[in-house]
Formats: sequence, structure tokens, C-alpha cells
Amino acid sequence: MSSDSLGGASQRSVESLASRLRRRQVVGSRATALETLLVLRQVVSKARFSNMEQLVEIIRSVGRRLVEAQPKEHSVGNTVRKVLHHIREEYHTATGKNTAIAPQTFSIAKFVLLGQPRAHTVALKAGGATGTLKENDPDDPDSFARGLKPVLMEAIQDVLDELETVYDNVSKNAKDHVHSDEIVLTLGMSKTVEAFLKSAAHHRKYTVIVAETAPSSVNLLLL
Repeated sequence: MSSDSLGGASQRSVESLASRLRRRQVVGSRATALETLLVLRQVVSKARFSNMEQLVEIIRSVGRRLVEAQPKEHSVGNTVRKVLHHIREEYHTATGKNTAIAPQTFSIAKFVLLGQPRAHTVALKAGGATGTLKENDPDDPDSFARGLKPVLMEAIQDVLDELETVYDNVSKNAKDHVHSDEIVLTLGMSKTVEAFLKSAAHHRKYTVIVAETAPSSVNLLLL
């Protein structure tokens, strides 16, 4: 990870989170994702880059550092990938570049967004910046980052907003995914799963089997 492109303050934030992840001072998918997003937001705001490839590599290097600190916490890698996806979308919108339309497939992100109240107007956010960004400008190497950062910060804020309302969004659709007299097996403790099951119970009568997960028995917290 280049300290020149990342900046001293951002690098200290990355190392601080990596240390807390390693010591298990940050636990849980949602808490870990939020902490990762806050660090990535600082990294992007302070990073120096003159083209998209440099920015992607900076974010990936941060992601690798955090994943190495706590490989069992999958939400770190998932959060980094989601941020990269949003950043690429904003970049292509701001530069007027077209991307291939992906086939419509089911994903957890789409499932959560079914209840997302916030309007996602990616094209409008980039509005006046379309076609004005120039990568690797020899006269002003920082112009690309300066022009792109505002929409990137909004993209990261969108992900933060999704996380803030994830319990509500998932719960709203619970009744459509659990049917009466079904048997649901759970493994591991998850506040999201807990909110989902409790919401479904208001509309459906079903059975939940909670695995013991010995020796930690953390799943018993769902009871």
C-alpha cells in the first residue's frame, strides 16, 4: 500500500481498523461493514490518483489489508467489492462511458433494495461532470481526482444509508419469503436474520430450528 497515494492519516485509520479486527474488538457483520465503509470513505477522500486504475488499486490494497487482519469476517471483503461496484458505476456515468448490461439475476443486494426508500439517481448525481474528466492529465494530475471525488463520496454514502436501514428493508419483505408451516434452520448469530424471522412471525406460523454451534453456542442468543 503506497503511503504517498493513500496519505498518512488514512493509512493510520486502515492500520487501526486492522488491529481492532485482529483483536476481535469489532465483531458482527453490520458493525464490521460500517467500520470498513468509514475507513474507505476517508481513504477515497484523501487519496491521490490520476486515473481509475490507481483508485481501484488503492481500495483493493486497503481491502486486502483488512481481510488479512480477520479472514473469517466475510463482510469486509463484501463491503469493499460493493464500494468498488458503486465507484465503477459513478465513474462510467461521469465519463459517459457505457458498460455492458448485466443479466437480471437474484442477489441479496437487490432483495434488500426492494425496501430501500432512498431514490437512487446515479445519472443525475454526476450531471454536469459528464465528459469533463480527463485521466492522466500532465498539466494537472489531480484534476481527475478532484472532479470525481464528490460523486464517489455520494456513492459511498449510498452504501452507508443502505446499511443504516438494512434491518427495516429486510424485514419488510420477510412475509414474501417465509411460508406457513415451513421449517427454518439457522446457524450463527445474526441481527439481520433475527429481525427477518421476527417480522415473518407476524404474518406466518412456522418453526425455527436453532443449531447449538458448540462450544461457543453463540446461536443460542437467537432464542
